Amino acid sequence: MKTIEELNEEITKINSQILALKRKQLYKTITDEEETDLDRLNKYAMVLEERIDQLREEAR
Repeated sequence: MKTIEELNEEITKINSQILALKRKQLYKTITDEEETDLDRLNKYAMVLEERIDQLREEAR
């Protein structure tokens, strides 16, 4: 018969595996379209940063 500590350790390991599988599944659900949206937003952020830099230089 296992002790409570041994059972708790097994439960912790199983929960860790479940969380890892959920993260893996969540990652797989990201579609190409969502990645494209993220890429678009990143490009837009870079353009805005460049524009902010230009405005700062003009303000000097």
